[in-house]
Amino acid sequence: MKKVLLKNILEEDWAWFKSEAAIHDMKMAEFFSYIVREHTKKGHAKERWTRILSWRSGRSKTELNRLETTLNKLRHSFRLER
Repeated sequence: MKKVLLKNILEEDWAWFKSEAAIHDMKMAEFFSYIVREHTKKGHAKERWTRILSWRSGRSKTELNRLETTLNKLRHSFRLER
């Protein structure tokens, strides 16, 4: 299992999380997975991804092509692959 570092979590939120995991008689990793699964079951994640994937840029195709060309030149100058 991969370890993950979470930064900038308020101490009171971390204390709540630890105590809730203990109340549910779960390890913190198990409790985190449980919270994610419950959140997903309620449809929140699906709604969010629908909103994200349906987003359209306000930029014109010409501007996007110009930005892509500029980005490709920058990548080439640093010898980065696309």
